[in-house]
Amino acid sequence: MAETKKYILDANCFIEPWNKFYSYDFFDSFWDNFVKTSCDNKIILVQEEIYDEIMKKSDELNSWVKKQGFEIVKTDPEITRIAAMIQNQFPGLVKEVKGRSLADPFVIAL
Repeated sequence: MAETKKYILDANCFIEPWNKFYSYDFFDSFWDNFVKTSCDNKIILVQEEIYDEIMKKSDELNSWVKKQGFEIVKTDPEITRIAAMIQNQFPGLVKEVKGRSLADPFVIAL
């Protein structure tokens, strides 16, 4: 039996569409189908740092994500080690600017 592909999404895969293009108020079917496909089939995983980034802002997206049952991938020592290695090898990957995510190396590490 073939292994099911899994996808790790960055926070901007949620934040940008929600805020700019596919507001739930107008495109609820987009988000409902996204959840049905991803959560029911366990193909979308949300890395812990990404989940935390979405939870930083108390808004409709935050509330919606909490209710959906996405599989949250916890950060373990191995992921942390690989993320640090990636950050050391590519120091410009994450710019420590206020309001910017520092989670990219963790997404890549998975």
